[in-house]
Amino acid sequence: SFWAKNFRPVGTVLLGQKNLTQKDRPRGPKVTLAAIEIFRAENESVVVKMVHLFYNGVVILHTGGIVASITRMGVTMKVVVRKAANDDVPRILDILLQVNNVHANGRPDIFKKGGRKYTREQLAVLMEDESRPIFVAADEAGEVLGYGFCVIIDTAENSNLHPRRELYIDDLCVDKKYRRRGIGQMIFDHILAYAREIGSYHLTLNVWACNPAAMRFYERQGMAVLKKEMEMLL
Repeated sequence: SFWAKNFRPVGTVLLGQKNLTQKDRPRGPKVTLAAIEIFRAENESVVVKMVHLFYNGVVILHTGGIVASITRMGVTMKVVVRKAANDDVPRILDILLQVNNVHANGRPDIFKKGGRKYTREQLAVLMEDESRPIFVAADEAGEVLGYGFCVIIDTAENSNLHPRRELYIDDLCVDKKYRRRGIGQMIFDHILAYAREIGSYHLTLNVWACNPAAMRFYERQGMAVLKKEMEMLL
């Protein structure tokens, strides 16, 4: 089998079977999360910590939140989630254009078609800022498939607020050529693990009302409304 050939089992933590509801589950047939399984590859120093089986032909193997093998229709691609590097900038700019155009289609009164949230020069500055980590999902050839921009926000205690650390997802997007393969889930899981690692109280983000697909994705992750920004056009 795939497991016997590529991985050596070193332990299993059974969770029982959970059939997710229509609201919670990804598109496709029934999804079942059966166990957290731990494997070690014979040819790599990586540990598979979680296995999600999507019964729509896609298998995603999260290896410690860093590496995954994605199998679809018999084709396997290794994907790594890591910190962004300068060589990633051209592909990040490509994907920034895609997500901007989604917003421009939904709110052309606010967003400019063909624009980007960040310029090449601004990306160079962000990559040097430890409080604004950028993570990318890349394939074996180094091509960036998606990204997650984050901001660490520390709120000091004052007369009406408790001190807290927040990890804010400034932007998360997967190239349209690689969507529906679990890559966005990988990036989100990596960001979530990072938020816990740095002691964040919560993970936050904003979603535009003109992007319902993104809203559904974050709701599936268990995110809930913290506050609502409202408008009145004049």
